[in-house]
Amino acid sequence: MVVKNKDVKEIYRELVNLLKKDHLYPDEGLSVMYMKEDQEFPSYRWIAGYAVTGEAEGHYIHVDIVTYENERIPVFIGKTFRGFDFAAKVAVACAKHLGA
Repeated sequence: MVVKNKDVKEIYRELVNLLKKDHLYPDEGLSVMYMKEDQEFPSYRWIAGYAVTGEAEGHYIHVDIVTYENERIPVFIGKTFRGFDFAAKVAVACAKHLGA
């Protein structure tokens, strides 16, 4: 997926479609974090996709970017109740689709 010159909403829609196609869409969905959907997707040095165990239940999928200025920006978050391994697969797929 090419992210250059696309806004966050476009990237989000493409990512959701790819995850659904791969049968990896989180059961609690995927949300945009801390960015305006109509904002251009920022240039980045790295993409970080990772899974964490929730405090009460389930697992969260985080997708962050690290800018060229070394600023970490959370971009997307998802939640699943299908276990850590599934959450980790989703995180890796997100990072891969975004060009990590």
